[in-house]
Amino acid sequence: MAVISPSRVFNGRKDSLKGNASSALLGRLASASAQVACLLIIDHRLGSHALDRYVLIYTLTGLAGTVIDFGSGVWLVREIAAGRPVRFAWRTKIGALFFIILAAVWGLHADELSGQEVAWGLVWTIVSAATMMARGILWGLRAHHIEACAAALETCGLAIALAILPMSFLEPIGPMGLALFAYGGGLAYRSAVVSRRNLRRSPGGISVATLAPYGLHGFVSYAGMRVDVVLLYALGATATPGALAGYALALRAYAAAAIPLEAVSTALLPRLVTGVGPYIGKILRVWLGGGLLATAGVLASLWLLPMIEGSPAVIASTRPVLMILVFSVGLRCGASLLGAIVTAQGRQSERLAASAASLVTMVGLDFLLIPTHGVVGAAWAFAISDAVLVSLYGASAARIVRTSRTLEISPSHPRAEQG
Repeated sequence: MAVISPSRVFNGRKDSLKGNASSALLGRLASASAQVACLLIIDHRLGSHALDRYVLIYTLTGLAGTVIDFGSGVWLVREIAAGRPVRFAWRTKIGALFFIILAAVWGLHADELSGQEVAWGLVWTIVSAATMMARGILWGLRAHHIEACAAALETCGLAIALAILPMSFLEPIGPMGLALFAYGGGLAYRSAVVSRRNLRRSPGGISVATLAPYGLHGFVSYAGMRVDVVLLYALGATATPGALAGYALALRAYAAAAIPLEAVSTALLPRLVTGVGPYIGKILRVWLGGGLLATAGVLASLWLLPMIEGSPAVIASTRPVLMILVFSVGLRCGASLLGAIVTAQGRQSERLAASAASLVTMVGLDFLLIPTHGVVGAAWAFAISDAVLVSLYGASAARIVRTSRTLEISPSHPRAEQG
């Protein structure tokens, strides 16, 4: 069975770094904007309490999804970019789903979650994990335009549905139910496209030991961006309705500012598998320019904040968080680029160690600062953890460049199965 060349995909379309990055950028900007719109619409139509619950369940399902995916999405990017057969690790996913179901049952029994939240959350967790795998295949094929369309359509569709559906329909199903349908539609679109590709498959599975650095890093990396939302809830910062939602809104604006750099790193990842040297200068220039633009983006968000039609409690929590995160957004941009180098070169265990150190730093500071400073303490913990992350990523990337250990991978290369 023939293998599709990564340089020509989808009806003979030629890819380029600029084209892939542009597609990823446009898709992520549309997706991020729609996600912010969803938060504001939920706040306006259903109130701050409903928004707080949506943010909490969204965060929990995202964490659970990374556990089930167990790094398969990132693994598939490397495998397909290198022209190797596609393999999956179904055993890890079945075991992870079993423990997630147990956790959901405990949440229901402890009255932390309602029956509807548990039902929507479990299905959404499976959809999230499957989406990560489909996205990895599309990125490995350098079909960033397809992934961009799927991400934009699902989030924009959710925002439109939240805005126009009558309250008699919206209240029973809730924002979680609508989100499930929207993201399920995005997964169906990705799956339909992938099913038409002539991908070579291997009957063998991936060993847990081989996939573990990817799976653990996926969870740790997502937790580094989201687990403080759960800690804010657990440590009592939600005594003020809207505080949790305001913090999540600030994180959305912060993440959106770094999207251009994430788009470039997404486009670079399949290319860096076969060599880092030719891209070092480009990466440094993009980091400098993109970091300045991202910082300007956060400042613009602060300027636009008074014009947003959100509840006073949500806006009051968003402003101080953004004023702190503006100092670390450039570091987040660098982490995206340097992390792509480390992953592409098969050093995922080093990336995992860096992300774990960053997460431990953030969680430790969260427990220290949130009880007395609330969302402001969580923001400082987040910013400091970003500094730890980019420092360790930078050290790993520097070792790769200094020792010239840039694997020349091809399907027949003797080291093709490493990493």
